[in-house]
Amino acid sequence: GRQFALAEKDFSYDLIPGADFGAVLRQHIGINRDNKFEKRLLDITNALFSFADDSSAEGNFAKTHTTDLSALEGEAAVIGDTTLNDTIQKASREFKSDYTAIAVHSQVATNLENKKLVQYAKGVDANGVIKDLSIPMWNGKMLIIDDSLPVSGDKYTSYIFGMGAFSYAELPVTTPYEPVRDPDLAIDKMYVRYREVLAPKGFSFEGTPTSLSPTDAELANKDNWKLADNGKSSGDRKTYPIERIPLARIISKG
Repeated sequence: GRQFALAEKDFSYDLIPGADFGAVLRQHIGINRDNKFEKRLLDITNALFSFADDSSAEGNFAKTHTTDLSALEGEAAVIGDTTLNDTIQKASREFKSDYTAIAVHSQVATNLENKKLVQYAKGVDANGVIKDLSIPMWNGKMLIIDDSLPVSGDKYTSYIFGMGAFSYAELPVTTPYEPVRDPDLAIDKMYVRYREVLAPKGFSFEGTPTSLSPTDAELANKDNWKLADNGKSSGDRKTYPIERIPLARIISKG
């Protein structure tokens, strides 16, 4: 479960009479939740790929689902025409069609545009005319541009997601919204509470939360995650088939 609060001062209403700050507040609640959700999803994804140096089954997932071009030189270190297709084939073999979207840094997106690899989804207007939509696509995958993706020097990490890569559900909350008035400070606050489940496919959270729900830091810690398995160890351990996890990574110099 999570909680945050937004506030509005009386001064805002006095300065702009008739302004609907309630609508602005509702908009900011949605933006705030979206930003927190995105950060949480990326933190978990980063954690799952932090096993790359391990000899474990989790390490095997991170290695086989990663294409790292950053050690190469020149144009070979930059995402090219076949990088996406090669990456998802290596990761999921015959299940590569499960992938539907790729999230990239704006620098990577610019390089793809300069190579004319970006297309735009088509739509039909009310008159039956086919038009380009403002939805960029690369190799049939939705292209999401987000500068909060990992960057280390000149190395850019891109993540490829497929249908079902994460399961999501909202859970009921007794008091999801609670307005509070502070008369001394002339401030109206809106407390927002929500509960949600965000679970990566094929993985199990094995950590011990320090509170009722795992904190963001605990979700971002790779030590709290492992591949779902049969509960046995060593040679008797059977894990979720990694080729069925539609999650992959590209590391490049643009």
